[in-house]
Amino acid sequence: MKLYPFNEHKHAHDIEFMINHYRNTISDMRRGNIPWNDTKYDQLCDRLFALNDLLSTILIKSCHYGCNGRNGRIAYLTEEQLSLAKEAVIWAAETRYKN
Repeated sequence: MKLYPFNEHKHAHDIEFMINHYRNTISDMRRGNIPWNDTKYDQLCDRLFALNDLLSTILIKSCHYGCNGRNGRIAYLTEEQLSLAKEAVIWAAETRYKN
C-alpha cells in the first residue's frame, strides 16, 4: 500500500474547521434551524465520522513519526485519506476567503 505525506502541522486545523462545520450543521438540523432531511442527515453523520477518523489518524501517525524538522509533523496517509484531507484543506481555504 502506497502512503503519501501530509503536513499535520500546517493543515490539521483545516480538518478541525470542517469537522466543526459538520457538527454545527447537524446541530442546526436537530434543532430545526435547517429543514430536516433524513438522507442529508445520514450523509452529514457519515462524513463527520470519516473526518473524525481522519483527524485521529493524522494526529496519531504524526506523533508516531515525530517532528521532521522545519516542515513540522508529517503523517503518511492512504490515497483515500489524502483525498479527504485535500478536500478539507481546499474547502477551508475557500470558506475563509469568502468571509
